[in-house]
Amino acid sequence: MHDIKFTHSVICVTYNHSKYIGKCLTSILSDDVIPDEIIVCDDCSSDDTVEQVEAYIKKYPGVIKLYKNKVNQGLFQNFNIAMKLATSDLIHFVSGDDWLEPGMIRSMNNVMLENKIDPIKEAFVLAPDIYIYNLDQRLKLVRNDFVNGFNPLKSLLRDKYSTRLVGFSRKLYSNIKPYRTDIGLWADRLHELELLRYVSSIYKVPGAFPVYRAGVGTTSTVKADELSSSYLKMLDCLTANDLGWDKNDICYIEYLKARELSKLNGQLVFLLKFYFKFSTVICDGVNFLDLRVVTSSFFRKKLKRHFN
Repeated sequence: MHDIKFTHSVICVTYNHSKYIGKCLTSILSDDVIPDEIIVCDDCSSDDTVEQVEAYIKKYPGVIKLYKNKVNQGLFQNFNIAMKLATSDLIHFVSGDDWLEPGMIRSMNNVMLENKIDPIKEAFVLAPDIYIYNLDQRLKLVRNDFVNGFNPLKSLLRDKYSTRLVGFSRKLYSNIKPYRTDIGLWADRLHELELLRYVSSIYKVPGAFPVYRAGVGTTSTVKADELSSSYLKMLDCLTANDLGWDKNDICYIEYLKARELSKLNGQLVFLLKFYFKFSTVICDGVNFLDLRVVTSSFFRKKLKRHFN
């Protein structure tokens, strides 16, 4: 079994990542086990991102494959183009402004060997812990702790789990559909949730490896109301698509809608409507006692006009 060689593809999408692409590629290429291919798909960067990637190609010929879009495609269409290019047993995604901590590929290989799993035949995810790198230059550890009855789809819905888009088996990858390009930046969450319904197994990988750089990139330049609009579109898609939700999940999705609408409009009337509709439902992730306190104190004082 130890003679088995697993192949790995890292897909890296870039757009004006001149400040960060060096750290990203160095983190991947300086590891003790490097991937079989690094696919860089650049979306018409106007800085020297491409030139930096080309310099790495000279140092690592045959490993890095650079694809340059002729016209700017946007974040998710760039992902869609890049996804078609991966050829390995395991597929990992990283943005050009993020990076990977050392040891990920070796740890994933060990998990596959120990569990005797075949990425060609089984639709699984290998799930390490992740880091979030904040603007104050501090790393926040986000643990993917699996408990009895762990369901990745339900846990991701409630922000209790994250793949950070690494560790996808080839079998699972074959079910990947294109990112939606019509709902904004929350298309990535919708995409991840839709993919998880095809997962047959999920395996915990010891250690934290993917690092997400918060506060930079596309998300940091989008206005708050645009993000809210995208978030609500994503939630509407979740209720429209049958991903195997039960009554509890639908309740939670409706709660998220009500919470976002209340925040967006500066009014609690949406949460109050939700409370009266679902107050008899045992809904994981929603604290109805908190809602009662909020609506009884704040609503009476600030929103009484809605019932006059």
